[in-house]
Amino acid sequence: MAIELSFGCLPLGLWGLNDPADVLDTGDSIQYFTPDSMYKPTRQSNFTGPDYVFEPLSNAADKLRQHVLPTYNTSHVLSNGNYGSLYVPDTTSFSWVTKVKTWYPSNDHTANSNDTKVQTAILEECSIQVNQALKITVTPETRSYSCSNVLLTGSYIDPKSSQVFRGFSTMACASATSLSMVSATLEADQEGYITSKMTTISSDLHDVTVDFWQVLYNETSNMTLFDSLGTGSIQRFTLSENPSGKSTHYILQSYPFSYSSLMLAYGAGSVGYTIPQIGVAVIDPSTSNSGTTTETIINGTFFSCSNFSTAVVTNWAAGLGASYFLSGYALNGFAALDKKPFTVRSTGGKPAVCYQPAYFAAFAPLLIAALLVIVWTVGMLLTSKLRAAKIWEKRYGGLAPTLTGFSRSEVLAWEKTGEVHYLRPLNESDVSTPGLLSVPYETTPLFPDKENHID
Repeated sequence: MAIELSFGCLPLGLWGLNDPADVLDTGDSIQYFTPDSMYKPTRQSNFTGPDYVFEPLSNAADKLRQHVLPTYNTSHVLSNGNYGSLYVPDTTSFSWVTKVKTWYPSNDHTANSNDTKVQTAILEECSIQVNQALKITVTPETRSYSCSNVLLTGSYIDPKSSQVFRGFSTMACASATSLSMVSATLEADQEGYITSKMTTISSDLHDVTVDFWQVLYNETSNMTLFDSLGTGSIQRFTLSENPSGKSTHYILQSYPFSYSSLMLAYGAGSVGYTIPQIGVAVIDPSTSNSGTTTETIINGTFFSCSNFSTAVVTNWAAGLGASYFLSGYALNGFAALDKKPFTVRSTGGKPAVCYQPAYFAAFAPLLIAALLVIVWTVGMLLTSKLRAAKIWEKRYGGLAPTLTGFSRSEVLAWEKTGEVHYLRPLNESDVSTPGLLSVPYETTPLFPDKENHID
């Protein structure tokens, strides 16, 4: 069984720019609305994703743009051809790191219950149109969840002015999940890169949902209770070969029952329930991360958002969807029973790093200064030692001068003549001589060795 996630995004022509003038991030901000005359001719070229979601997303984009239009000054066209917002954008729409957020449209600057109703109606209609395009059966008891609004935000350095900016761009996105029976061969080279060869086999899809209950009798209330054992519904997808069947089966992406279901607590031990939630997890960042903001980060480095295109979001969704499924599979004890451990070669994303090699140049002056300090310290240490030895040699003839002409019983004293010091026999009258540096009563006598060297 092969699982394929299709994901597409369409820009809404609603974007913002922030010039951080100070460390408080309260610089000038403005939000733009691109008029239809500029937006619609480029909408197709700026779209990224499968063709079947373009039309539903285009319809949703038109209605979302119409809903927020009252918050823009349409009577004045700015120099860049866009309308400016009547309100200053909320600073939470901007970010220094490149990340994805859920976007909530508003027609009076402050999101309210009416905005929620309008957005829900637009996105549900979009989901219905996606299901109709893929011929997915939706029953009145189920709620499809295929469309959402996202915001791509980050910071960058303008190559022309070298000025720092933060910005964001809003998008309407849609996802679809399909299952196929395949004959596949996967190969990994020495560097871990995977190549695959897949042949699709026509098949029939079987979707079974089972609830497990235990009957409990409460003697106090004289009532019979039905407990679900804490597992909830367990869903199973199976494929059977059929030459006249379909090669690809699109499945319903049902609305998540709760945040816990997206965290795989719901339907414990069932990888089947994880499958229809992959597409849900990637179109709604506010629920897919369940409070873990790291999952919405595309690049944690400042000034890393070189462009705000839809391709950036679709690439992020591919890695998140794969990681979400693998985490569900790893938590599935039934699937892992009596199976060999598996190794994840790649989820399609880029390796996570805490730095960018290009920014290493910023630390070069610090490293050079540290090396210079070390070299200077060692040099000063060596030269000071050598200088001190030269002084001792000049003044005293070295640290162990050779003395001749003295008997072993004589007491010697240093006499200074200019910068040079001499040793000579000490007389009693020399005690008060001003030119002497020391007297026998203040120093320890030097004892010559057998060769008459002073140590």
